[in-house]
Amino acid sequence: MFASVLTNSSTYIISKLLLKAMSLRVFGIWWFGLGIIWNGLNIFRKWRSHAFIVPSGRAWPWLMWIGLVEVVATFSFFTAVSLTPNPSIIAFLNNLAPVFVIILAVIFLEEKIGAVDYVAFAITLGGAILITGEALLKPILLFRSGSGYILISAILYAVSTVSMKRNVKILDASLVTFNRSLLMFIACLLWFLIRRDSLDVRSGLWPLLLPGSITGPFLTVFFTYSALRYIDASRVSVISTGRMFFVLLGTWLVFGVLPTLHQIWGGVMIILGIWMLTTGKTVSQQWIQRLIRRT
Repeated sequence: MFASVLTNSSTYIISKLLLKAMSLRVFGIWWFGLGIIWNGLNIFRKWRSHAFIVPSGRAWPWLMWIGLVEVVATFSFFTAVSLTPNPSIIAFLNNLAPVFVIILAVIFLEEKIGAVDYVAFAITLGGAILITGEALLKPILLFRSGSGYILISAILYAVSTVSMKRNVKILDASLVTFNRSLLMFIACLLWFLIRRDSLDVRSGLWPLLLPGSITGPFLTVFFTYSALRYIDASRVSVISTGRMFFVLLGTWLVFGVLPTLHQIWGGVMIILGIWMLTTGKTVSQQWIQRLIRRT
């Protein structure tokens, strides 16, 4: 799961650099076109090793549903990245996704939330709210700046996460990832045919495009959906907020934007919440039990 956090963090920085040099539709053709290749090779590898889950008849409607939701969510995400000068703002607002995932997971998946989880969720989401509070209080930051698009993406991400968790036994993560890249490529190609842009890519952009197409449309989504086999949907979503710390660091190193004090405190709270979630009912519960005994 932490592999997904690392690869997802790099997507924010790399895609922002690329979208400053090309349109979203041209970016999507190359980004997801290359993603189809990497995902296809991974499916072939799993098929050769007999580890690939062949979808049954009832799996196909869910595959298309998740794919279509992901297309809208992904378009919204990259639209927000292209409009927002600071990628860390996108990471901040995207941290609201766990709220929607937890709500949907409790309602549709009947996931149980223990006492330690409540504390961890509260700390993590409190950190996210602390970071995003300033942006949320400024209406001008909504759709004009891209923030509204990332909120749409966060909600749809929650829908796709819960849908995948509900069908994780009949849908292979590699197939879902391939389907997402394929549908995004088709959508961007149709958009390109309407607008007729140039597909030329400057040679200096390939060192960003090639690794970005591996970490973005391939590894990030594959790791996230693979984690759903072993971790509750609500936990996966909250742990994913750890990308905020790495995006902040990358934004500072690449774009020279320093985080404010309340952003730093929010990041500390999120890291603490993630630590409590990953330790589960071991260290955190022992500490809580000790506090109860002393009182």
